[in-house]
Amino acid sequence: MTQGANLPNLLKAHDYLHRQGWRVSKSTLYQHHKDGRIRILEDGTISTRDLDKYASTFLKQKDGRRTSEILDKLQEQRAQAETDIIRSKAIHWDVKTKIIKGEYVERTALESELATRAIIFKSDIENFFRGQAEAIIQMVSGDPQKAPDLIDFCLSQAEDWLDRYSGDHVFKVEPVTGKILEDSDDDADEKDEDDETE
Repeated sequence: MTQGANLPNLLKAHDYLHRQGWRVSKSTLYQHHKDGRIRILEDGTISTRDLDKYASTFLKQKDGRRTSEILDKLQEQRAQAETDIIRSKAIHWDVKTKIIKGEYVERTALESELATRAIIFKSDIENFFRGQAEAIIQMVSGDPQKAPDLIDFCLSQAEDWLDRYSGDHVFKVEPVTGKILEDSDDDADEKDEDDETE
C-alpha cells in the first residue's frame, strides 16, 4: 500500500503497522484509538501518514527500538561514513602530493632497478670463477695448508662485488611517471637535492 493512502478500519491499520515493522497488539491499538491517539477522518478512514506519525511517537519497532534510537543510529552511521570518506580523500591527496614531490616511485621501476643490480652481482660472481680459476689453482698448488690464503682471496673478491652492488647510487625520480634514472657520477653533484632520492 502506498504511503498517504487511507485505511478503512483499525484492523487494516494494525496490519499496515506490522508491515512497517512496528510492534503493537490489536488491543493496544484499540486502546490508543479510544484514548484519542489515532485520528479517524470524517469519512471513517485512517490516513497512513497519521498512522506513521502515531507509530513514531508511541510505538517501538519489532526489534525493540524507538524511532529516535533508529534515527540516532542512522545519524551515527552517516557521520562514520562521512568521516571515512574524508579520511580516504585525505590519504588519497597525501599520496598524490608525495607522488608529485617525487617521494614515491613506481613499483615496477624500483623492481626493475633491483633486478638490474642483482644481474650485475650475479655477473661478477660468474666472471670471477671463470676468469680466476687458474689463479686459484696456482694459489693453492693442491696444498690444503694454503686454504686460509684461498679463503682470504675469495672473501676479498666478494667484498669488491658487494661494494659494486651496494654502493651509493643517486637516482632521479620523475614525478609524473615515477621512472628511476641512474645519474652518472659526473653530473650527480649538480642535481638539486629536491629532485634526488637514494
